[in-house]
Amino acid sequence: MYTIHFKYRLLALLCGLFLASGASAQLTVSSSGNAAALAANLVGPGVTITGAVLNCPSGASGTFAVGANNELGFNKGILLTSGNVSKAVGPNNDTRATVNNGAAGNVTLNGLIPGYTTHDACMLEFDLEAIGKEVTFDYVWASEEYEEYYCTNYNDVFGFFVSGPNPTGGNYTDKNIAIVPGTANTAVSINNVGPSTCNGVDNHTLYRNMNGSSTLQYDGKTVVLQAKVALKPCQKYHFKLGVADAGDFILDSGVFLREGSFKSSPPEITCAAPITINNEPGKCSAKATFSPTVTADCPVTATCSPVSGSDFPVGVTTVTCTATDKLGNQGTCQFTVTVKDNEKPGYYLSGQYYHKL
Repeated sequence: MYTIHFKYRLLALLCGLFLASGASAQLTVSSSGNAAALAANLVGPGVTITGAVLNCPSGASGTFAVGANNELGFNKGILLTSGNVSKAVGPNNDTRATVNNGAAGNVTLNGLIPGYTTHDACMLEFDLEAIGKEVTFDYVWASEEYEEYYCTNYNDVFGFFVSGPNPTGGNYTDKNIAIVPGTANTAVSINNVGPSTCNGVDNHTLYRNMNGSSTLQYDGKTVVLQAKVALKPCQKYHFKLGVADAGDFILDSGVFLREGSFKSSPPEITCAAPITINNEPGKCSAKATFSPTVTADCPVTATCSPVSGSDFPVGVTTVTCTATDKLGNQGTCQFTVTVKDNEKPGYYLSGQYYHKL
């Protein structure tokens, strides 16, 4: 009786662990056509977004969440698809997960895959202002086209376009920054990232087969990719991102964008070189003055602790300087102030200091 009871307890424990693990990996999605809310979901430190516009068929866009132990690579964000967000949810048990929206494609996306025409496009646009010199975002591209229709006439595509001042001169005009890592301008599409070589291009290290996945219905996906673009701080840029079918209207593709992944670099602050001074006559301290150098095109407040002009005691004191921008992002640096006791021993007499001979 005891042995049987123990086995049942062990079996229950194992089943509980399995279910807990599976639950943590379960993907949930929520359809949303609210452009402002979707764009706000992407905002991280140092970035503001305004003027959001969504051009997607009903049900093609929304938010997602998934547990910590998942196959996607991150936990929350927004999802744009060429079909319906519901078709992204695992397990991977449907070989043709698809919704034909019968919607138009997108001319800018067409330009990423010459020779193809896009359909069922889902596009999110907004204006962005960043504090720092670049902005980054994290995403995963996934599709039901994999692997049966890899390197065929069905080349679904994702693009992320930026327009605005180029720090090196001129302007960006629909510059695609969602590119295959290690390439100059190869777009993220079915035929450009997949299980093997296609048209002389091999990016299989960036691809994962999702056969048997408990998280995603899509048959394949990329690893977590990151895109970034150099900006002029405190200038306004127009961003648009989207996904579309190419070659036909069926077999959904989607792009998962990490919540809060639009991040801008903090202000740069450079401290003074280490300072070494002698104590002031008759004191065990000395005043030190200094000023850090801040590199930023936006309003920045710079403070140091201890402050410049303070009395520094004999010995070594570490000074920490911080630059804070208008959104609360910070950059810090440190240096030391060393005060040497350079006086001979002495004494006070009637308020006058005398050195001992």
